[in-house]
Amino acid sequence: MENYYFNGCCVPGSRRLHVNVDGNFLPCERVGSVPFLGNVDSGFNMKAIQNHYVNNFMEKSVEYCNNCWAVHLCTSCYIDCFDEEKVDLSYRHSGCRYIRYLLDQSLSLYHEILEHDPESLMELNEIIAK
Repeated sequence: MENYYFNGCCVPGSRRLHVNVDGNFLPCERVGSVPFLGNVDSGFNMKAIQNHYVNNFMEKSVEYCNNCWAVHLCTSCYIDCFDEEKVDLSYRHSGCRYIRYLLDQSLSLYHEILEHDPESLMELNEIIAK
């Protein structure tokens, strides 16, 4: 495919927001040391969000994700992609191998079920996202 997206990444601050004890905003409670989104006194720092979580993240990710077979199914998020100041994808690579393994196993199981008992998967068509 010509394009790919930020896979498992959220839009920072849109669905979840974690405020630490110093009043700094973080994308969620799961991240550790990542660049702040802003703080309670000054609000969101849109320039920092654009710089860290879009531009720099995209620039670094292309190098690693561009040729990955699982890029469109990937669930990896910002949690393993930053140090306190910048994007550092060296943290992410062991997680990438594990995610590819899980995806491989899940896809294999899905196709095995599809071959032997396709009717059992029909109820998946009835699921409505909320």
